[in-house]
Amino acid sequence: MNTDKSAASRREEMQHYGFGTQAMQQIKVCEACGAMGAANQQFCRDCGAKLPQHTLYDTYRQNSLVCPYCGAVVPHTAAYCPKCGKKLELESGGKENGTF
Repeated sequence: MNTDKSAASRREEMQHYGFGTQAMQQIKVCEACGAMGAANQQFCRDCGAKLPQHTLYDTYRQNSLVCPYCGAVVPHTAAYCPKCGKKLELESGGKENGTF
């Protein structure tokens, strides 16, 4: 089995169904009514409110821990980055503030 093809197929399925970081980068959520819109939309198609500048992924990153080496979002309990494998060192103010 070709693992590259399998991984590409999984990414394609995730994006099709709205999951994964690439899909999240293409979605904005209306702060007035909660409807989803495309990242390039300026106004909500359901209620007409102005959509935020940030995407769903931007919000996710802001509320999560981020690896300082590769920028991957990592679990709060991680000692190593699951993407790049580097050891995550706790800085002063660290995990409580979303940085290592």
